[in-house]
Amino acid sequence: ASDATLGKHDVVYTQSSTGGGAQATLSAALDVTAATPTITAISPTSLRQGDSAQTLTVSGTNFISGGTLSVSGTGLQVGSTTVVSSTQATVTVSVDSDATIGKRSVSYTHPSNAGGGSATATDSLSVLYPDPTITAVTGGAHPPGTTGATVTVTGTGFRSGGVWTTSGTGITITNVSLTGATSATLTISVASSATTGDRDLTYTQPTAGGGDSVTAQNALQ
Repeated sequence: ASDATLGKHDVVYTQSSTGGGAQATLSAALDVTAATPTITAISPTSLRQGDSAQTLTVSGTNFISGGTLSVSGTGLQVGSTTVVSSTQATVTVSVDSDATIGKRSVSYTHPSNAGGGSATATDSLSVLYPDPTITAVTGGAHPPGTTGATVTVTGTGFRSGGVWTTSGTGITITNVSLTGATSATLTISVASSATTGDRDLTYTQPTAGGGDSVTAQNALQ
C-alpha cells in the first residue's frame, strides 16, 4: 500500500488450525522503502559567485520528510532542506566569491530509514560570474577626428575576452587593457564624419560564465 509503514517488518507463517496452528517468524525479513524519487526541474538554474542565501526550489516526485538536497562540487554552502510536499523541496544556497565557474549537479536523497534512494539532476545548476557594473568613465569627451584617445572605465566584473561597444557610428575601440576586474583602459578613435553628441558605452562579458552586460549611458561625447 502507498501508506505502508517504512522500515523492517517481520514475516510470519501460521499453520492451519487443523494442523496445529503453529507459527514461525523471521524477524526483520522484509524491508519497506519509500518509492524511488525523481527530479523534474530546479529553479533558479543559475547562481553567481558571491550570492548569499538564495532559495533553490527542486520539483519532482516521491519526496518525503527527512529527505535532503545537495549540490556537487565545492564553494557552495547548502543549508537545511525543507520538504514542502511530495513534489517539491527547497534549500538555501550561498556561493563563495571564488567558487569554480561551471555546471553543478543537484541531488535529492531519501532518509536512511526510508531506504536512502536518490535522484540526481546532472549539470542542472550553473555557477556564473557576478553581473558586471560600470561606476565611472573618465576621458570620454573627444571631438571628431580624434585618434588614439584614452578612456578609463571603472567598475566590477570585467573579464578578459569581454566586448566593449558604443552606441551609434563613428567611434572605434582599437584596444582594451584590463587592470584586474575593476578597471579597463580603452583606446578609441573618432571618425571625422562622426555626429557630435552623447554615446552609450556597453561592456558584455564572455558567454562562458555568464555573458551579461552593463551600459553606461551618455558616457562618451
